[in-house]
Amino acid sequence: MAFTIKKRESYRWTIEHALEKREGKLESVTFDAEFKALPQKKIEQLMEQARGMQIDDMAFLDEILVGWHGLDDARGEQAEAFPFSRENVRALLEMYPGMGASLSKAWTDSVLGWAATRKN
Repeated sequence: MAFTIKKRESYRWTIEHALEKREGKLESVTFDAEFKALPQKKIEQLMEQARGMQIDDMAFLDEILVGWHGLDDARGEQAEAFPFSRENVRALLEMYPGMGASLSKAWTDSVLGWAATRKN
């Protein structure tokens, strides 16, 4: 595939979040997040704030997350029933402990490169 240089406002990245592990088997859920396509300087600033614990989960997610795809509501209906909003981000974090870390890790993988983060 040819590499075409163009400005992007956002991009999709698959999130995997572990729900439980029983008998050595991991049960997880996946959906796609829509992350802001940030300039390198902003990425470095956010990573520094996160390392120094100078930014909370919601403030961090406000900076990086602009949408999601593939989230069903409790009735199994697509995201129209659970649309992306700041309120629904908070609800997702409340319902699924560790979801903020899963989103943050996926974003880090996306900006640093998947292979670089898997080595650690």
